[in-house]
Amino acid sequence: MQHEQFLNLKEARQLLGVSRTKLWRLVKERQLPIYHDPLNKRVRLVRRRDLENLRRPIKEDRPE
Repeated sequence: MQHEQFLNLKEARQLLGVSRTKLWRLVKERQLPIYHDPLNKRVRLVRRRDLENLRRPIKEDRPE
């Protein structure tokens, strides 16, 4: 069974290279789901897979 890897919000910001404000904007806009640590409800976590999906380039449609 494969376990999902989670990062805390500081690690997530560093991986994405964004500010704290930008990270919370992504959460508020529902582009990035957050989870609570089951052992410490004050700690918020993000799945690494969700962060990697955000970093994927999006093809730009240009009119020809």
